[in-house]
Amino acid sequence: MAPNQPTAEPPSIQATITAQPGATQTSIPETTASPAPNPAYPPLSVGIQAVQVSDDDGARTADITAQQVEQWINKSNEIFAKASIRFIYDPNVDFASLKSTLLNNMSGDTDPNWAGEVDFGNQVAAGYSGKLVVFFRNGPGQGQESGGFSWSDYNFVAMPGFNTSVCGYQNSGALAHEIGHYLGLSHPFPQVFASVQEAEAYLTAHGNDPQAFDGDGLSDTPPDPFINIPKFQCNPSTQSVTLNGQVFSLPRKNIMSYYSNGAKVDRTELTPQQSNIVRWVLGLRAKNGMATPTNSNVPGAVDFATLSIKDSSGVNTSVQDMSSWSQFTWNGHKQLFGNAQLNGTIRFSTSVAAAGKYQLNLYATMAPDYGKIQTLVDGKPLGAPIDLYSPIVLPSGRISIGTVDLSTGTHILSFRVVGKNAASNGYSLGLNTFTLTP
Repeated sequence: MAPNQPTAEPPSIQATITAQPGATQTSIPETTASPAPNPAYPPLSVGIQAVQVSDDDGARTADITAQQVEQWINKSNEIFAKASIRFIYDPNVDFASLKSTLLNNMSGDTDPNWAGEVDFGNQVAAGYSGKLVVFFRNGPGQGQESGGFSWSDYNFVAMPGFNTSVCGYQNSGALAHEIGHYLGLSHPFPQVFASVQEAEAYLTAHGNDPQAFDGDGLSDTPPDPFINIPKFQCNPSTQSVTLNGQVFSLPRKNIMSYYSNGAKVDRTELTPQQSNIVRWVLGLRAKNGMATPTNSNVPGAVDFATLSIKDSSGVNTSVQDMSSWSQFTWNGHKQLFGNAQLNGTIRFSTSVAAAGKYQLNLYATMAPDYGKIQTLVDGKPLGAPIDLYSPIVLPSGRISIGTVDLSTGTHILSFRVVGKNAASNGYSLGLNTFTLTP
């Protein structure tokens, strides 16, 4: 992960697309009841908790029933069966209500109350530890919100009421799409284009490189110049678009794009690389009660971005702003990024006021091109090597390195790159903060 080059879109990706006029279906077409899991992966499952939100006084209740939630989950299970993931939901048990004007008004990261909405939403989600929490909210104003959103740096999915449409049809893949974001998937397009001319101008500005339309960095999802007009979004017979003389196939069936293929043939595709990401992120969330690890608000933390480097070898460093990845999960919103080689080492000076036994905790960054690092204190290894690989950019949360006896005064804290995960593209590292606790 080179500085300021995110591999995933910033938070709160919206899924509201102008629908083609027409009658909206109020049910999802029937699918097989229990889609078979993909034999390439061991089965995974996670419970869903649906929360129907209204205002503090009970007004403006989201338009959703427990049975309609079940229809959306059945469609999600059809799609995520390709990753051998199954969502467990009982409409008689897993449907709750909540009075909260704050959450009922959510519309994404442009909200003036966004930080408070995420904080309270995470608190509610923590009360259902181990479950994927979905808030069905009305949105601001009297009209029903038509879009949903989620991302990997907060711990819930926000959805509208059930009767939302795309191209005149029930948006049967809406929940599956937002769960994809919750589990780390980006759109395959870099942005929504209003016209062919706008998409061509974008391509020209990027040197006519077709990879300019690659929104997720995955090789098995083709570049997607998503053009938000009915000819392209809503017509199943439109399989490609020609821009500046180049032909682009449209990923009409990929769940993370915005196309519609009609009432019975909707987006059902999850590619192998997408499957690997959602399984990895689900495993990480499951270890944390379905919460993403966080590095923020750590008492007594010392940020590496403000710490003087004693020396380094095989590591080129820079301070990196992490706010484009998350507003919430990196302490101080910055990290020390190291473009490193195998056996590269970086050393810091730190001091303790009193002799004694100290617990060292590290808060780092994980990314697709990060390596494995060994922690050393005064030149001696402490703890096991840490694998900083992740298929998307994420904070590590607290990593307990170990305890060490320290005398009063200055000590040397070092990190050495000792290898990499087989899936990683490099040996880089990202250091956010650490604590030394007596």
